[in-house]
Amino acid sequence: MGQVAAIPHVKWHALVASEYAIVIINIMYPKNFDKVKEECELQIELMKNVQ
Repeated sequence: MGQVAAIPHVKWHALVASEYAIVIINIMYPKNFDKVKEECELQIELMKNVQ
């Protein structure tokens, strides 16, 4: 039962962490939408692997 409850929680952490990563890229490379898009795509691929 603990695993069932933990899975959505872990996915939520992955989503929030990916948002932070995108914000940091946007701060590091202001108005560089190619870098932001690249990071978004990377984060999406990483989240697909979260079980």
